[in-house]
Amino acid sequence: MVIHGFEIGEYPVHNARLWKAKTGKTLKHSIFEFYSKLYHAQNRTVYIGDESLLSQKVKETFIATIWCFQTITLLWIPQLAIKNWAENRTIWEIIGFLRLDNISSELGITFEYFYLSIIMIFIIVLCIIVLILLDYLSQNIPNLVISALRWIFDLWKTAFLTPSLTLYSVFLKYNFSSKGHISAYKNNNDPADFELNAAWQFVIILTMTLIFVLIISYEEFIGEIRHSVSIKVLKAKAHSKVDVHIAIFMYFSPILYAITNEDFMVYFQLFMMIVSLILIAEIMIFLPYFSLCYCFIKILGLFAIALVSFGFILGYLMDNSLVIILVAIILGPFLAFFALQFTLKLQNKLSVNVPETLSGIESAYQLEKSLRCSLCSNDAEHKEQIINLYEAFFNKAGSLKNKLQLIWAANYCLFTLKDESLAKVKLSRIKNILEWNLEADFQEYLINNTIQDSLSSESSRFISYLQQLHLIKTSDINLCINLLKFWEEITSSKPDLDRLTKRLTWISKKMQLLANKYSQLITKFIDCREFLSLYASFMKDIILDRDKANFLGNKLKTFNADIMNSGPSQLSCFDDLSAILIISVEEDSFGQILFSNKKAKDVMKFNSPSIDGSNIMSFIPSYYCEKLKDYAIGYSHFCFSSEIDLNGGFFLELPSEYLIECTGKASITTIENFLVFILIFKQSQKKNKIALLSENGEILCYSKYFAEMAGKENNNLIGCNIKNIFNETEQYLANNGTTSESRLICSSIHACNIEIFYAAFISGCEEIQRWENKSSEWLPDKKRKNKKTSHDSLDLLVHEYPNKGIKNEYEGKVSFNSEMNLKSGKNKIHEITEKRFSENFSEEKSESWQNKKLINLVASSSRKINILHAAFILSVKNI
Repeated sequence: MVIHGFEIGEYPVHNARLWKAKTGKTLKHSIFEFYSKLYHAQNRTVYIGDESLLSQKVKETFIATIWCFQTITLLWIPQLAIKNWAENRTIWEIIGFLRLDNISSELGITFEYFYLSIIMIFIIVLCIIVLILLDYLSQNIPNLVISALRWIFDLWKTAFLTPSLTLYSVFLKYNFSSKGHISAYKNNNDPADFELNAAWQFVIILTMTLIFVLIISYEEFIGEIRHSVSIKVLKAKAHSKVDVHIAIFMYFSPILYAITNEDFMVYFQLFMMIVSLILIAEIMIFLPYFSLCYCFIKILGLFAIALVSFGFILGYLMDNSLVIILVAIILGPFLAFFALQFTLKLQNKLSVNVPETLSGIESAYQLEKSLRCSLCSNDAEHKEQIINLYEAFFNKAGSLKNKLQLIWAANYCLFTLKDESLAKVKLSRIKNILEWNLEADFQEYLINNTIQDSLSSESSRFISYLQQLHLIKTSDINLCINLLKFWEEITSSKPDLDRLTKRLTWISKKMQLLANKYSQLITKFIDCREFLSLYASFMKDIILDRDKANFLGNKLKTFNADIMNSGPSQLSCFDDLSAILIISVEEDSFGQILFSNKKAKDVMKFNSPSIDGSNIMSFIPSYYCEKLKDYAIGYSHFCFSSEIDLNGGFFLELPSEYLIECTGKASITTIENFLVFILIFKQSQKKNKIALLSENGEILCYSKYFAEMAGKENNNLIGCNIKNIFNETEQYLANNGTTSESRLICSSIHACNIEIFYAAFISGCEEIQRWENKSSEWLPDKKRKNKKTSHDSLDLLVHEYPNKGIKNEYEGKVSFNSEMNLKSGKNKIHEITEKRFSENFSEEKSESWQNKKLINLVASSSRKINILHAAFILSVKNI
């Protein structure tokens, strides 16, 4: 299973929402969802304040009282072979009062019809639930109704089950008895005979059998539901096992009672007491996986049965029925209170039972298994126990690796919790504990890690920069974990170069996103240019000294698949929809296409069945070959992924200064002598009609949808002029350029100077002058002779940029020359950019939402916007 982008273990994770009934789903799915909601209705209770907690306590007390009272109804039947039972009139009057005989007699309800009415209630409630279940197929049931149904079913198994089974045992006893009647005590103390024919016996036995089957099926079905839908597997098995055992015991004990001779009745009661104690012990074994309410009710009821049996044995031996009443009524509540306290103590002890040693995946598994019983509890008193559990794990975790796995387990359980608000309450303090401890440990790890011994001093400085990056947001667990795994892979004896490269790609993207989000990050570095220089040295130490042939052989042919299988989840978008093109930038083989997948051939429409091994220069006019080489050489000295986010999409500069608009993402990554272009297309019904044009209107490359739109899908359009394909091109663009479903993008190739392009990125607006003095350090020798100054580059950017209207509109207003102050020129470029966009876009009411996004980009950047963004904005405007 993959959590946060890396493999943790083989644990089945199923979310309950996966079973949510949707349109067209089968009845089975609807039943699964219904029972899942029915069972977990109580667990969704959030204890906020004393009122909700008091309500829960009232419910527990109410159900427990009914259970205890109805269990004592075993004493209602005079046929229990207790001597002098009917003679003790006071006892019968007490029981009759508890039984509400006065009310029943006034209503004309006799003893037998009282029990028959209970059976009818059973059947009626069952029919109501069936009707609601059928209605659930068309609409969802509110949580309040689900909770009410859960209460009703709890009352089934507590208040109604025991007296119904008691009546069932009486009927069976009558069937095996030589007597032809059943005597029952009434308020008037006149015994009555109740004749029961064979038809009534058959109906009652069939009804009770059906009820028993439903109870067993419910418990087993819920156990299966919890096993499939919820992560609480152990809790599900424990619940199902204990509930089924109790149901079997409650069903077959009346049968044994019915067929037991009066001489052996004491042995039957001994059997009842022993089985009750065994079931109590079974509940104690699975105690950590039960809620407090469940334990209290079950243990209390089983204690009551054991006490009644024990009292019967004592009364039989002592020939005194008063002992039964004393044991069952007086001593019972004290023992029940003792059982409750014992349950709480034992549950608290088991909840924080932490292993002494935690290592590797096993520690995360043990933590997750312990969290099942704590995080899934619906009792408010367990909140402090959960915090104690985490603190105990944290104290014994030891290494940073185990603490990171502790964080993973917290997130893992957070995802499995059904109640998000409860999760926030329980995990709020945990988050603080993690951050307090992890921040110091992470600093120590970065300082003392052995990787710095095998790297250059510049790479060690880069690691310290990463430390500063991490401290900006200590809760960024994904970056922390991936960095940790990245370093562990490097220091291993046989590092996996593929995994290193893929993790490196993700880390670099993550760092760029953090750098954009936290502007104060730049102030922590000496300057951006030095940071990127150290980054390049770090990459060289780690990757570039490896065997390049082995790198190509293992990586290029499986680039797309490996990213999906072992890369972080954030790179899962690299699938069959990704167009990947890897180009060599070595001096001897510059431009050679080392790898291209099927999507790349399809999207770029290369005029070759197999472009691997050929040179990309053959597909690009010679005018742009030098520009591509300048671009690639400059790029290879700074190993980073370039992504520019506009309008929720990305604009990729490929291969030099012309833009392609994609439906998803686009990025460029260089690893020394390899220039990697990656186009990531999202699943979309939109079919982009893209054509890249030269300044003369010649088509350099195009998408197949562009050819289909032009009706030239069987022709090679490379080198053709756009005017020869479409008549009245400007009118076509005016009619179709803004539609999302049918869009033609005709982009002019610009000659934006590569120096100013990189000056803006490397140094930012504040560092152009510093870059001018040092830019020759990374430019090729043959380019240094003809290297233009930054002033010329700025002049080229504003005045020679082939954007309609820019040169004429601002000619005379802005002039860059060698005598102009560079800082003043920098401010001018911002003024031009902002004024240009505000004048052209802000007042247009019918503008597209893409243009609004561009306005926001310029406005948010304000004076801090760098020339790189300005260049891209002007290029986008030109489209």
